[in-house]
Amino acid sequence: MCRFPLEFKILNPKSDTRRDKMDYDEILYINDVEQSAAWLAKLRECRPELPAWVSDFHSQKLPCKLLHESDEHDRSGSYNWIIQFIFTNGEEWIVRFPKGPKVKHPDEKVEAEVSTLKLIRDKTDIPVPEVKAWGSAAENKFGLGPFIMMSVIKGIDLESILRTPDSKARLMRQDIGDGVAATIYRQIARFMLQLFKLDFPRIGGLSKSPISQRAVGYAAAIDSRPFTWRAHEALVLGGVDTYCTFHDLGATPLVNTNLPFYVF
Repeated sequence: MCRFPLEFKILNPKSDTRRDKMDYDEILYINDVEQSAAWLAKLRECRPELPAWVSDFHSQKLPCKLLHESDEHDRSGSYNWIIQFIFTNGEEWIVRFPKGPKVKHPDEKVEAEVSTLKLIRDKTDIPVPEVKAWGSAAENKFGLGPFIMMSVIKGIDLESILRTPDSKARLMRQDIGDGVAATIYRQIARFMLQLFKLDFPRIGGLSKSPISQRAVGYAAAIDSRPFTWRAHEALVLGGVDTYCTFHDLGATPLVNTNLPFYVF
């Protein structure tokens, strides 16, 4: 019997009440469990070699080391695994990997994330990490898939401010002052307004393609297909690929050529 590491937190579709009622392929699920365990084992095996690899991407080739020797202190969510490094000059980077077979089309996902981070840094003053380096799966010599190396942003976790202390439940504390709440809401509203002002010529994903004529008057060109959570989960759980091919970027206006709304 395959025992899956708890770090991955892959949910069993039979018992996961948070998902919509979606049919799933049990064989795919078991395969994902086994392949994810193999991916994590490979990550642990390569871990001692990662600092030298990361140093090669630094502009001055400075040596670095793992911030934490054990992977128990790594950050891991549903789709990504994050390892933190510190250089001899005090600079801190994180390396972010999509979590093996848990993520489908990982190269496409990483390219869209890098392009999105760059756009937000260029077009807004929202604090997001600076991408130092990134690469596709073919460019990762350890066979761990695509990656992003980025700066570390220091900040205060909202959970430490909002959550009731010593509570296992995610309950909002009752003694938050009006001034603190107003500051949080103002910051979030300001970020949302800046993002809302970014306009695009059509629905789709960002990519590393150079700015084209199609982007004139817009925040960026859209040269890639949409990458949505629902389509991704249909592929992971059911093996059904509902992603469009996006092979024809010649969009046809629906009503008015001045409106940024297109049908493919």
